[in-house]
Amino acid sequence: MDQLEIANITSVAYNNGFEHVESATPEKVVLAFVRHSMKVAVAGYQNVFSIVSQHFTPSFQAKLQGYTYNAAKQAYQVHGSQQLAQFLHACSRLALYAMSSLVDEYRAAVKYQLGDAATAPTVTEAERLVMQRIGQEKYRTALLRFWNSACAVTGVTIPEVLRASHIKPWVECASDEERLDVYNGFLLTANLDALFDRFLISFDSQGYIIFEPSLNPTELAQLGIHPQMKLRQITPQHERYLVEHRERVFDSNIEECKA
Repeated sequence: MDQLEIANITSVAYNNGFEHVESATPEKVVLAFVRHSMKVAVAGYQNVFSIVSQHFTPSFQAKLQGYTYNAAKQAYQVHGSQQLAQFLHACSRLALYAMSSLVDEYRAAVKYQLGDAATAPTVTEAERLVMQRIGQEKYRTALLRFWNSACAVTGVTIPEVLRASHIKPWVECASDEERLDVYNGFLLTANLDALFDRFLISFDSQGYIIFEPSLNPTELAQLGIHPQMKLRQITPQHERYLVEHRERVFDSNIEECKA
């Protein structure tokens, strides 16, 4: 496959439920979810696509009606981008239905740590901190997977300097679903995270970095931060949270927020 074919598969996957590309080579594109373990490998030749996954068990196949399965190759074959989109959408829906979510894993871990206190009408400060620690650990793991263990802007892959940075702060989220939504945050290096967390930088609808007006360009340059920086990926789901974040970057009356 050439780069155009790889880009086509990637675009179709993102538009039909798959949340990130684990790898992309001329032989195959491996697609995955953030909150679920299913992966599929897609190979294409002359607009015919072959899709392989260890999740294509007999019970899974029984729910994928209307698609051609090659038992010898243990792969589905589809023709054209439209049928590939339909097939990946069907896989996505089945995976989301069948597998436990990040929120479920978080609630189970909290229940294990706190017992009945996890579901009490009120919690102590110590219990709240335990819940936040568990959630942020799981959230970091999810973002590492989504961004392939690399900063969403710079591509830096040093684990010790990468931070799971919320767009809408943890303490302001209305639900566990918001707190653990992988689209409500970015994996950022520590310097970018510190500025983003304090609403001193944000990102526009195209993913380009924007700055709070009072920031000194010389000091930003000393931190290795410049106006040409851009998110490696941005989706409509990210944009839903970024709209308010951008507004707060230009609001001088915002109190410091500690997520």
